Amino acid sequence: MLAIFRLASPGKPDLEASVSGTQSGGNVFLPFDNTLGYVTGVAISNANLTQPVTITAVFTSDTGTQSLATITLPPHGHAAFVLPAAYPATAATRGSMRFLPSSPDIAVVGLRFSPNTRSHR
Repeated sequence: MLAIFRLASPGKPDLEASVSGTQSGGNVFLPFDNTLGYVTGVAISNANLTQPVTITAVFTSDTGTQSLATITLPPHGHAAFVLPAAYPATAATRGSMRFLPSSPDIAVVGLRFSPNTRSHR
């Protein structure tokens, strides 16, 4: 399950956030859309207080092109990034991200920033 929340206010940039139905687990899935000036941001946390987690990130574009990345988080650590800046293969494309952790202790949140929002640059 996935929910996408959008706030559209006259005179202000649109803001969107997605929340995965899977709070933690062995396979977290999120869509991304870095087209038309929009960019996707991601925040990942390791809820384990004593063990690091290694996450294999699989990015699949809507044309089927895949790229992989490895993210390591320390115990109780977190990371946040804007997708096209951290993983250039996702720039100007849309698709899905799948996070495969070494233990089921992660939580993932996706954010989509409007091209009118300057704070992400």
